[in-house]
Amino acid sequence: MELLDRYTGNYIDYSNLPQIIDLGRFAIVGDNEIKELTSSTYKVQDGQRIQQDILDDANKDKHEIFENIAELFDDGNFKAVPLLQGIKSGLVFGDFATQLEEELSHIEAIFHAPYSKLNRTIEKVPVSKAKRISNRSNQYLAAHTEDWYHKSLVSFRPSRILTEEVIMDEDVYENQLLIAFVTRAAKYLERRIRHTRDISSFLKKYNQLMDKYKNSTGWYKRVRRELSLAGDVYDEESGNYKSSNSDMEIATSTARRLSRLRDSLLKLRQFDLFNSVDQRRVKNIQYHDTNVLINDKHYRYLKDLWILLIKEEHSNKDDEKASEDELIVCNIRKYGASLINYAVKHVEYLGYEIFGQDNNWSAKRENCPDLNFHIDKFGVLLLSVGATNLRFVVLCSMPSPVQESQIPDNTYILYLDNEQDMNDIEDSESKKSLYVSERILPVSLRDISCVERVATIIKKELLKQYVCNTILKVYDIPRNILQYVLNAKDYIGSIGIDLKSSTFMFGKYPDIEFNRYKFREIVCGSESFKEKKHPEQVEIQKSIDDFLDMYELASMELIDKLKCFDSDCSMPINNWQCENLSYIECVCGSVLDTTDLQHIQFYKKGTGFSPDELGMDYLEISLQQPN
Repeated sequence: MELLDRYTGNYIDYSNLPQIIDLGRFAIVGDNEIKELTSSTYKVQDGQRIQQDILDDANKDKHEIFENIAELFDDGNFKAVPLLQGIKSGLVFGDFATQLEEELSHIEAIFHAPYSKLNRTIEKVPVSKAKRISNRSNQYLAAHTEDWYHKSLVSFRPSRILTEEVIMDEDVYENQLLIAFVTRAAKYLERRIRHTRDISSFLKKYNQLMDKYKNSTGWYKRVRRELSLAGDVYDEESGNYKSSNSDMEIATSTARRLSRLRDSLLKLRQFDLFNSVDQRRVKNIQYHDTNVLINDKHYRYLKDLWILLIKEEHSNKDDEKASEDELIVCNIRKYGASLINYAVKHVEYLGYEIFGQDNNWSAKRENCPDLNFHIDKFGVLLLSVGATNLRFVVLCSMPSPVQESQIPDNTYILYLDNEQDMNDIEDSESKKSLYVSERILPVSLRDISCVERVATIIKKELLKQYVCNTILKVYDIPRNILQYVLNAKDYIGSIGIDLKSSTFMFGKYPDIEFNRYKFREIVCGSESFKEKKHPEQVEIQKSIDDFLDMYELASMELIDKLKCFDSDCSMPINNWQCENLSYIECVCGSVLDTTDLQHIQFYKKGTGFSPDELGMDYLEISLQQPN
């Protein structure tokens, strides 16, 4: 079995595994199968730890949502929405929680007076310590004279004797079932609390978006995008944006009631009864009727609660744990892929037309590079943007500290943020500190901004290719006419010439109505041209004509491609809109500033919003490595 590091795509030795292993980073590659590196497939060494909290049963509600998203992803119809599912139903307190809240007093009463059995134990002790003499003592002493202390003709005096002690045994089936119930119910309630808090976080963000939408206080394009995304899972029926204050109150109340129930159950662990039962039997206990569970005034409530708990928790058997862990990681990876799919396909984001299925597609859009996507056999998400290949690695937890140099330039890490609530962070600097780098981004079911981040990554690559292939595109100048073109370039003053590479690129809006005759006249009238022999002069003239033809074609091509980078506009750029190509301002207010190649910016002029508020409508890229 070989070990693959998805960050680099290289195989590594098991001895080179880090102390903290990120779930989703490493794959165990065999002859016919590829497995995830989890605690079920790899025995960690001393000091090692696998970050796999997401696999805990407390996150089972998330597992079910990831499974639903994965099923839609596998259908191949691009209908998977990478957000919380079933929000309305998740607000319901639940039958089990309601019944437990009503009958908790009976469970607490059992701990104060648990059912027990009287067991008699007989042991041999010194006479001075005996409290109750067993009726078998005479028979025992008659057979064991070594326990006689003194004897006479008519009697004897024993030194040790059999004593009988009555012990209350609380380690009975009913109490084992009780302890199993309290333990499992507390875990189930913790799972419900986490899910309800996720819903509260989602609704809080939704309410903030609604306030911005109603009061026109936010950047309208981002607000519209995120409300459209949230509406796909929250307001499916009407398709309209509507207030959710009542739902927010329900979610807060539900979380508070569930927390109160969980805390009450955890307090019961302080009773001695918890330590009086055999924990091995508790772990694998199965329910069956007994007279106590049917007739006792308190234990009979335990029976009903147990049956209802088993119905709601949907637990898995231990022997299915390895395959279940593998499936959860695979589903989370498909969730990551659905973020890309949604960002590319949805008209509010990149708005490409997609052909294919969720796991393997190509996409086209006018005036934009083609996109192609698939998931390779190792579970890495591969997206080609024009001629550039981007790699996305999906992790199941926040990654351990890693140097950015260890991650290839074309690789992005999407990690599942299962702890920090990004929507509760108001300070932008605190928010930025959670990002390890621009290529390591958090994603979460509750976070409406996840698609925005992924779309920004793709849009930055689109901007980079637009700048490189259009604004900064370089054209060759034949070496034999370089000096002549340099002398006559004032007649085509829109270009800049690099003598070292013998190339030119447009610095200003192309001038296609230049004087070809005057250009040729300057070249042919130069002293250096006159000194050439006739065959060389003919060759130079031909090269000049070819160059001027190429310049005209390049000018027309550039004019055709010079359009506003804002996909909602895409209007042609005219010569009065850009004196220099390094600063282009469209009539819609979009600005593309390439003055500093280390800080190329695309933004909306005069909006008054910060880059974070603008989202994918503010882009900053670099085409040069800093010194």
